[in-house]
Amino acid sequence: YKRGEDYRKMKNSSKAIADYTKVISLQSSNFDRYIAMSYYWRGWLRLYVEKQYADAVEDFSCFLNMVNGRAGWDVNDQMVNAKNALIDRGYAYEQLGRSEEANEDYDRAFRLGS
Repeated sequence: YKRGEDYRKMKNSSKAIADYTKVISLQSSNFDRYIAMSYYWRGWLRLYVEKQYADAVEDFSCFLNMVNGRAGWDVNDQMVNAKNALIDRGYAYEQLGRSEEANEDYDRAFRLGS
């Protein structure tokens, strides 16, 4: 996970995605913060860097399923939580022309507040 973070900061999205994918492949039946964060950041890179919108939706959905009911985490001074993932997934839906689903995510994010 940490190496993926380093690659992401160096703007090497392909290596970051590969490392996040490796972390996800180690998934156990127990909740693991690093697996959840790997889904989030892989989704973020797929959305904003690689423009792989459908894959980004899938990653944000996995993240949201994993963190359902849990608080967010401050990772490298950036709060990552369900609200962030909903906004990002909503944007990915928009890019796919799925405006109804995008609006549902935006509404859910708004209801979560700050």
